[in-house]
Amino acid sequence: MPFQCRYETHPLRFFLVKVSHKEIYVAETKGQEDLDVPLKMARLRQWCEDINQAQADVQYDFVYVDEESFNKYKPTSFRKLVGSFTEYKNITSAPLPH
Repeated sequence: MPFQCRYETHPLRFFLVKVSHKEIYVAETKGQEDLDVPLKMARLRQWCEDINQAQADVQYDFVYVDEESFNKYKPTSFRKLVGSFTEYKNITSAPLPH
């Protein structure tokens, strides 16, 4: 299932992190936060929910990592990074523009 974001004017920069055979994270990284980041993260959250409902082989999740917080907190493992960078985990999807 391809990830598409109608708010995006430039391609998303992200990494896929395979934690195990059954767990993959989409890690979105940014040096500077754009105004549309909340919309992008809401769409990415929805994509993860959709792909997880469509199949059960692999659990997909996401994490948003901004450079300032990364440099400030310096997580020592990916699990610590995921546990600390939760800013957009509870954001709900916004209506798409017409």
